[in-house]
Amino acid sequence: MMTTATTMMQYHFSRRGPCLKTSGFTSLATRIGNAFIEVSDADPENDYLNDLGRWVRGEPSAAAQYLSRLIRSGLVAYTNDPPLYILAGKSTRQFSVDVDAYWAFLGALEMTTVVPWYNDVDLDRVRDYFFSHLLKRHQWCLILTPYVADNAGPMDLRWSQKFSDRFYLPLGVLFDVHWKQGLPHLPWASAEMEGGLDTIHLTAETGLPFSFVRVTKSEAGFWRRFEQEEFDPKGGAVIVTPVTKMAEAPNLFLPIADLGKRLDIPGMRCIEIEPADPRTPQAREHPGRVGKFKGVTDLWATPSALEEVHFTKYSLYARLG
Repeated sequence: MMTTATTMMQYHFSRRGPCLKTSGFTSLATRIGNAFIEVSDADPENDYLNDLGRWVRGEPSAAAQYLSRLIRSGLVAYTNDPPLYILAGKSTRQFSVDVDAYWAFLGALEMTTVVPWYNDVDLDRVRDYFFSHLLKRHQWCLILTPYVADNAGPMDLRWSQKFSDRFYLPLGVLFDVHWKQGLPHLPWASAEMEGGLDTIHLTAETGLPFSFVRVTKSEAGFWRRFEQEEFDPKGGAVIVTPVTKMAEAPNLFLPIADLGKRLDIPGMRCIEIEPADPRTPQAREHPGRVGKFKGVTDLWATPSALEEVHFTKYSLYARLG
């Protein structure tokens, strides 16, 4: 497992943001992440933010880029299901052979039963094999990622490439997650198995249906999104949107964790899914059970503003069309 220096972090502020005096990269990243959440939660007129919060509010893009550079430095380490942090630091490593961009991380990712190979190497095959075990081992912790717009980068890549090659930035520095029990299982089907489009399926391990919710009333609650500005393994940054009143929407939300109340309205942390256009081949083949992954969204809503939708299987294709 990768580690960071154990000395405590100290910093001061200049016009360019926080400057490290000693190493404490994980601590600093966590404090910046917490500041993003505090600013998102706060009233826009609130003056009770600390220096870090005021910097995040005043220069959100600069703060997000700074946090992204910290995460991609490979010096931000988490000990509780840290796959995205380990993968984010790949760009700081050099490898004598290309396949070690995957095999070298097996121990850190707690995938010690995976046997690497170096003969007859096909990088796509290696990546797919690596990702299949990565998702099997880490499940929901792996896909705790931001929303990425279609025009932010190469969104038509395979799931195995999007995750294994560190396109997604992690969200764990922003919040802790106390996972709900009984979440769907996440098996992955390779492109060869799915007619050229690899797929993450949500399946009910127990045989009992799992539930999404859909917002059916505007302004009956609040939501917050986490948006990655650029889908690039060497760049990008995550912007936390302000908490705003929610609008009626066709998207589906899978609750993965509980949140504290906001104005006495219960909250939930969700994976957001946009149902596929029914004209796409995948939606025609599996009507009503295919969608596009939209990352993590926080939702506060009264039960009367939500409609439950039940499934025993739902499919997230890497791309649709």
